[in-house]
Amino acid sequence: PSQPIVKLSAVEGFILAAAAYLHDAGMVCSDEEKMRILTDPEWQDWIVDGGGAKRWSLIQQLNGQDAKENLEKSFAANLQVRHLISEFVRARHHLRSRNLIETTSGALARVDFEDPMLRRTIADVCAGHGFVTSQLLDEDLFPQERDIRGEKTNVRFLATLFRLGDLLDMDSDRACPLLLSAASPLPAESLAHWTQYRCITHRATTPDRIEITAECRSSEEHRILNDWCKW
Repeated sequence: PSQPIVKLSAVEGFILAAAAYLHDAGMVCSDEEKMRILTDPEWQDWIVDGGGAKRWSLIQQLNGQDAKENLEKSFAANLQVRHLISEFVRARHHLRSRNLIETTSGALARVDFEDPMLRRTIADVCAGHGFVTSQLLDEDLFPQERDIRGEKTNVRFLATLFRLGDLLDMDSDRACPLLLSAASPLPAESLAHWTQYRCITHRATTPDRIEITAECRSSEEHRILNDWCKW
């Protein structure tokens, strides 16, 4: 074809739109849920032997005996716990989004039209944006042909399209400065996810290649953008 255009069925187009709307819903975490996370076995493993172990140890030092008499230390320790929970949630938010869609579709304006197959497909496409590439070959989660509401649907192709679309959504207005101000203070890891878009000095997306040039102001921004290139 003269242009890189793929014809999607109406159901396929709807699934992509719903996934775009809901794929980061798992980033939202109430205070009640944060309390449950602190007793979750997966959290315990993560702060003992996983990626959160070093920072958890530092928090414990801040929360020493004298912290009760030092409001600044106590505040700093509590803030760092929240930051660590945010990092824990971010790493799993694609799975949390899937679970949210599967269990609370009624609260999401019934985006699935109460169709269990449509619900599962939207949920799996959302989860797919955080999977490693090899997981997209799972025939149960991402079949290349599924009948949904009378139309053929290529779930694996939709998951691939959505991953590309999510990665290429890198305009500077993605990180709203007002929301950043409201959410601050943020840990360095999360802050870099907001500020990385402002570092981009050149972008070009064509059928032949994708180009990106950035001038990073911190090692975290560089690491995140380098990870993006690997994806």
